Amino acid sequence: MHSLKGSAALVQLDEVHAIAEQLETFLLRQRSQAHALAPTDLDDYVQALERVRAMLHQFAAGHEPRPEPDAFALAHALAARWDPRAARVQPVVAVGESHEELDADLLPVFLEEASDQLPRIGENLRSWQAAPDDRSLPQQLMRDLHTVKGSARMAGAMTLGQRVHEMETRIEAASVLTVVPHALIDELVADHDAVVALFEAIRDLGTQAAPVEGSPAEPA
Repeated sequence: MHSLKGSAALVQLDEVHAIAEQLETFLLRQRSQAHALAPTDLDDYVQALERVRAMLHQFAAGHEPRPEPDAFALAHALAARWDPRAARVQPVVAVGESHEELDADLLPVFLEEASDQLPRIGENLRSWQAAPDDRSLPQQLMRDLHTVKGSARMAGAMTLGQRVHEMETRIEAASVLTVVPHALIDELVADHDAVVALFEAIRDLGTQAAPVEGSPAEPA
């Protein structure tokens, strides 16, 4: 699958590349977890492969492959189903974030930047839901997510930074598709809600840790 992904990129079969990338992610995750495949997983994998095979036959015959947004959505859902963090409920993630070593000096910078960027990301995701053909929105989303990712990692909020990085990667993969599946954008909206919950937990933690201005000094 890795070879197929690379070959598709080489000849600019962007949609085949995007589907192969999701299937490779699924295979890597399944191997690392060493769990048996459920029949539905195998069925979905075979179905996605059949659509890729059809696209390659069209390409071999000298035709531009037809868009397969459903195949991409299927492969994406399969990879997401095997995400090792999928079973972690959001409150646990938020608590786990609080145990990370946050940088007291850089945390205020991150909180200020994310306070501006996260609402704009949410607005642009909702705009993308309404207009999935708008090619400017994914580019703006990737720029804003990249900024939040860098700021989060510098402040030590690694869990949040990783979640944002994965959103950025998904949008980058979707941006090359002729048709962007609505299901993918819906998932990104849900991912954004999870990131906001993480951010609020970090913000509350930072507020609790900050000294109260004008508080009396401790006795000598």
